[in-house]
Amino acid sequence: MVKTVDGLRIYGGGILSSSGETHYALDSEIQFRDDLRPIDALSTPYRVDIMQPLYYVLEDFDNLIDMAEMDIMALVEEAKNLGLFALKFTPKNKLVS
Repeated sequence: MVKTVDGLRIYGGGILSSSGETHYALDSEIQFRDDLRPIDALSTPYRVDIMQPLYYVLEDFDNLIDMAEMDIMALVEEAKNLGLFALKFTPKNKLVS
């Protein structure tokens, strides 16, 4: 998601591929939004088969360009060393049938 002069907008193929999630991310009051920090995004577990409990928000597109110039592999290594954040969803293998 990205902040614009017209308000919060969806950005990215993953979220745009689901009209339900697009509406959920913009309109739901139950999800959590946080400023996008690359190391946090790399440390956040997610499931592709549910609405996300957390969405990261860019301040603007310039912020995205700055992130694209970062040493992503160094950030990946740092995230691996730090470990994953606690889950904000039920693990798929723990779901009751």
